[in-house]
Amino acid sequence: MRRRFPALFSYGGASDEGLAEFRRKYPDCPIVQPLDCLSLPLKREFAEDIVSGRKTVEYREFKSHYHKRLLDKEALKWVNEHNAMLTDDEIMYANPIRPVRRIHFYDYNGTWSLDVSIKETGTFSFKASDIRHQHELGSHDYDEDYEEFQARGVPESQRPILYYFAIDRIISSNL
Repeated sequence: MRRRFPALFSYGGASDEGLAEFRRKYPDCPIVQPLDCLSLPLKREFAEDIVSGRKTVEYREFKSHYHKRLLDKEALKWVNEHNAMLTDDEIMYANPIRPVRRIHFYDYNGTWSLDVSIKETGTFSFKASDIRHQHELGSHDYDEDYEEFQARGVPESQRPILYYFAIDRIISSNL
């Protein structure tokens, strides 16, 4: 079954061998350039949860503000033009989401900051495979919401999508 655009993208499950094969088959697919640093406001309590290790993934809404910062326009154009011919396995290698190397979290008052490295950037939807992947990343932040969608019988295509940033390690903090 062909999935609709936003639900396609996640780096989970990609392999070096699969990427090499994809590049041989589609040499014209643009290579997405990583985003060195993304600056994001964050509540202090969430920053403290990151420092303590209780929070391993940061989520943001799947909306135009983040699309402009995170989606590579050329790669997105290529995916939209080739979407009908790509398999679900191939689509992850054409991912237009720019991998984020690190995030600089801050509060609006400038009283603290937290810099972290990011090991994975992608999108998350409230479906079983995405929940399992978030568990692999150490996050259970949306388990209850997922169960509620399941209990209410909400179709996967009507569930929200979020960007996620899996935290690798703390670079610096002045909390």
